[in-house]
Amino acid sequence: MCLGPVNKLFHLWVWHHERPTGPELAKHRERLPEYLWQGKDGTKMQGYHSSQLWDTAFAAQAIVASGRADQYQDNLVRAHQFIDDNQVREDPPLMATSFRDSTKGGWCFSAKDNGWIVSDCTAEGLRASMLLAPRVKTPLSKARLLDAVNYLLWSQNPGGGWASYEPSRGPRWLEKLNPSNVFGDIMIDYPYVECTAAAMLALEQFREAYPNDREADIARAIELGKSYLLREQRPDGSFEGSWGICFTYGTWFGVEGLKAAGMSVNSEPIRRAAAFLISKQLPDGGWGETALSNLKRTYVHAEKSQAVMTSWALMALIAAGEGRSRTAEQAVRFLISAQQEDGSYPDEHIAGMFNKSCAIHYDNYLKLFPLWALGEARRLRAGK
Repeated sequence: MCLGPVNKLFHLWVWHHERPTGPELAKHRERLPEYLWQGKDGTKMQGYHSSQLWDTAFAAQAIVASGRADQYQDNLVRAHQFIDDNQVREDPPLMATSFRDSTKGGWCFSAKDNGWIVSDCTAEGLRASMLLAPRVKTPLSKARLLDAVNYLLWSQNPGGGWASYEPSRGPRWLEKLNPSNVFGDIMIDYPYVECTAAAMLALEQFREAYPNDREADIARAIELGKSYLLREQRPDGSFEGSWGICFTYGTWFGVEGLKAAGMSVNSEPIRRAAAFLISKQLPDGGWGETALSNLKRTYVHAEKSQAVMTSWALMALIAAGEGRSRTAEQAVRFLISAQQEDGSYPDEHIAGMFNKSCAIHYDNYLKLFPLWALGEARRLRAGK
């Protein structure tokens, strides 16, 4: 949302310095509609020119989890094609002299012409590609999957965590020089629970499918990631989220990451995470917190339950072995009761966040996370 005005100013700059009727300005004009907040065909602007790869990878996983993948095979084929088309296939030109990192094998938040690789987007692109491989005629080759794996292995920090756009460079004390009165944690790219867990899940999924490819490196990376997650877990069992609001989001990823590292649902860290979530359930069966959770770095209840946050909490509880508990059953009932006749959910609080204080609206979260959570609950009941 914040990049729209920047793009328009750049448009004016090009108009002033280049030919007003030339191809440069024409290309800018083609992309300007993407920076509208809402267009006739839906939401346009979310961070960059929307969040296509991120949403598509999650949506594919949600549809498969629903148990109705065969009914929506055409949609999944198209989703796979989008993911295929938007994997970055090469490193930047003049990479060394322009001080750019390797990008080959990664995925961006939006589309590959954005050019900036993100660790968890790469992880979710890899996970969705492998999940959809049996359903498409031309799945991504092992070589291309390995390119993504190589990127994830390269981008892990020595301490075990993954940052977002690049490995952490510089000490944390640089944050004392933060000139912004609005944004927190912007001076370097820090490791995050969500990025770390997503990378671990993707690497473990690849290792299961291709046990003879970089197995030792993947095992080492996952073990380091587990150590990072255990250090980040709070005494109350929660994990703080940084890219969503906030402890429901972070705890979902934290539990999934520990599971990817082979930890049992009976292990003490996973039991504590489940207990934390259970303690935050609202009387109507759901969960809800506000953006103040990110700002204050403590759980702040919303005035009522939110479907997206309830979905995160429910999936965390299922991963933690609590899927058949009364708490999970109440969450399922809340999601069913909150759904409208057309299958949608009413608008609710913003669920996305970055840099502690900048909320970001993900238009598709209400469409995909309740579906995903209910699908996981259905699979559990069916014994799958």
